[in-house]
Amino acid sequence: MTDRSRAQWISAVFLFLLVACLTTALAQRKPPQLSTPEMPYVFHDDRDSAWDIQQDGSIGSGGNNLFDGGGHLVVGDSDYSAEDLPKLDRTTKELCFPGMAIGNLTVKRRVWCNPKLSFIRYTEILENFSGAAVKTTLHVSYNLAGGVQYSSTLGEEGKNKPSLGLIVGDDSNCVALVGAIDGGKIFPRYVSQRESQTVDVYWDVEVPARKTLAIVHLVVRRSNSVEAAKVLTELAGKNVLKGLPPEVTHRLANFPRSEKFASQEELLRGGAFDVIELRDGDQYRGALLQEQYKLHTFFGPVELPPSRVIAELSSGEVRPRQLLVTTDGEIFGGTLQSDSIPIQLASGQSTRVPLAQIVRMGYRKRAGEPEELKIDKPFVSLRGGERMFVAAPTSPIRVATRYGTLSLEPETIAALVFAGEDQSVHQVQLTDGSKFTGIIGGDAFEMKLTTTGQSVAFPSGMLRRIQLSTRDNDADADTAGLQLTNGDELVGTLAGVVNVQTAFDLLKINGNEIRTIDPGKGAGGAVQITLWDNAPLNGQLDSDRLAITLASGVAMKVPVSLIEHYANPQPLPPVQVVERIKAIVTELNADDWASRDRAQAQLIAIGPGAVGLLTELRAAQPPEAQQRIDVVLKADEPAPPQPPAPQNFRRMIVDW
Repeated sequence: MTDRSRAQWISAVFLFLLVACLTTALAQRKPPQLSTPEMPYVFHDDRDSAWDIQQDGSIGSGGNNLFDGGGHLVVGDSDYSAEDLPKLDRTTKELCFPGMAIGNLTVKRRVWCNPKLSFIRYTEILENFSGAAVKTTLHVSYNLAGGVQYSSTLGEEGKNKPSLGLIVGDDSNCVALVGAIDGGKIFPRYVSQRESQTVDVYWDVEVPARKTLAIVHLVVRRSNSVEAAKVLTELAGKNVLKGLPPEVTHRLANFPRSEKFASQEELLRGGAFDVIELRDGDQYRGALLQEQYKLHTFFGPVELPPSRVIAELSSGEVRPRQLLVTTDGEIFGGTLQSDSIPIQLASGQSTRVPLAQIVRMGYRKRAGEPEELKIDKPFVSLRGGERMFVAAPTSPIRVATRYGTLSLEPETIAALVFAGEDQSVHQVQLTDGSKFTGIIGGDAFEMKLTTTGQSVAFPSGMLRRIQLSTRDNDADADTAGLQLTNGDELVGTLAGVVNVQTAFDLLKINGNEIRTIDPGKGAGGAVQITLWDNAPLNGQLDSDRLAITLASGVAMKVPVSLIEHYANPQPLPPVQVVERIKAIVTELNADDWASRDRAQAQLIAIGPGAVGLLTELRAAQPPEAQQRIDVVLKADEPAPPQPPAPQNFRRMIVDW
């Protein structure tokens, strides 16, 4: 066979394989989960908000009565007003608005609601298909239902510190408009005047030739200015960009790239082909031919077969460093022992791409591969972007806090966060939902990698996060706990005896009998207390610290000066009342129905103070007694809130 014949034969085989790959990819491709919704489309969130989205993507007056019209988009001098209806992605629950030609740009919008965090996310997408860069201004306007009584900026103030957001409203009802996050390249300008109903947000942008630029901004609903001021802290670490496709998140201008660097949005994946992206934006598509990935890491060599690798990202220009992302979500970082990556192009030609020119590369999606990487094992993430599965430590971890030096058992720890946005100290997250700051002791943490079996001493300066529990550790609304002025949240119950000096006597109250504590008027330890039976009490604490036992078993002593609010939805009555309730519960098992009815009525008369104890006693009772206890518990449930009457912006406290 001549060289020419051999080349023709190879090309024919490659074309056959190419057609087979395309046929398989098309067969495996899932149909788009899109539908055409009725407009306006209403998003509901956990604060009983009703965000009514109009055909241009703006927010109408709706059930909240926040706006006469909010979120109107103007690009340059042209209003965005797509003629066609948006599509609803039934998987992500995001509204995708069609493109509109404005000058040399095609403008699209995406609107999504985060129910738990109570915000609307706007994504403005500017596509430039021309051969020249386009400079323009994005202008989003909000016409409030009433005058602005309160206005303040979000983010650190000071020289060369741009505003990240704006809070508008009054002292009881606020909307936070977040237009950027630290680490972004573009920051907004806000124009708002007191008593005016209009708030305008502007971004000055430049869309390079044949490129796409995206801007994300949020409308966050909060009850008052104090809550609104915490918005950036609440959003830190949350997946605010959830559901956005990689081609959008990779082009964000006002939000930073993921701190983990290799987030789902950063990965480059092929469709029918593997793909390599170069520093100049060019892409090579075909079949990657790397036989083995040999990576030199700080803890030793790691070898990965191509079947375990789904993507690679590079950082640095002089001495590039690579991150290899595996099929199960691990990320190994180091230097590849290769100066180029071989690829067979779709044309049939084979070439080697210099590693120094590669920004990222990825394999085409394999059959049966999930849409998103789900991390459901304990892991360690490093500042350089690595993420590796580990076995939990076997020794307690010491943390210096405002509440003393704690020795935490690994099974009580959900996560240790060493670095994050706006974070100058470490953060501890426990499995019971508690979150507090401190200094995590130790110069290094030795843990075993579950995948390779290697024991690695991770220097604390390299650590970003140690995640030991991957389940949702947020505290339930009916869980007892302390909220502190420094932002810490402690889930647990007051322990021991609380001494309160009142105007007439010194009262000794068991901590588990207290329903709420709030700061009182006056100096020192003045507090307002609500007891188990809802009786109010004002006085002065005779100690500067309160003891609390967290739900995970950790004991702390909290400075009284830090207390913002303590609540225990199910406090226990005093011992004498407990014994009385227990005696009444036994009557629920009496032989005659009259005694059982009388006992049930007595428990209802005691009121909400008996709820915690009855809940505890219920499991040991026979079926009829359990049914009667359920009747008592239901009788003590608060009545559902009535729908709010329409009010103007100044009176939104009624709505919220």
